[in-house]
Amino acid sequence: MRLEQQDAKITLKPGEPLDPEAIRDAVKKVDFKPREMRIKAAGELLIKGKILMLKIPDTGQAFQLTSPAEAEKGDEKKTPETTDLLKELRKMVKNGQKNVNVSGEVIAEKDAPLQLRVEKYEVIQNEH
Repeated sequence: MRLEQQDAKITLKPGEPLDPEAIRDAVKKVDFKPREMRIKAAGELLIKGKILMLKIPDTGQAFQLTSPAEAEKGDEKKTPETTDLLKELRKMVKNGQKNVNVSGEVIAEKDAPLQLRVEKYEVIQNEH
C-alpha cells in the first residue's frame, strides 16, 4: 500500500473470489478511502443471453463485461475504441477463442452483478 499516492495492490490467492465489499471495508479501517478498484483477471469468455461475461475458473465468479461509456449513466457516448474491444471479445467467443486476461475497473454495486469495464485484454494461447 502506497499511502502518499493513495494506491494499494492486492493479490488474491488462487481460488479466492474477489470480494469488493470486504476490500473496501478493510481499507476504510486504516483510514484509506477507496475510489476505484482495477483488476487483471484470467478467465473464460462466455455469452449469457446478450451479456458478455468473464468467468474465473478457479472461483466460478463471473463479471459482466462492459465498456467504460456503457457503464456510465448520462449523455456520455461509447468511444469506438472501447466499443470495438467488446465486439472483438464477442467475435472471439463465436470463433472458439475463450481464454483471456482482461484488465479494467470493477463496478460493484449493491444487489447488482459484478461488472468489469474493459480497458484492455490479451488472448491466452492454448498450449498444445
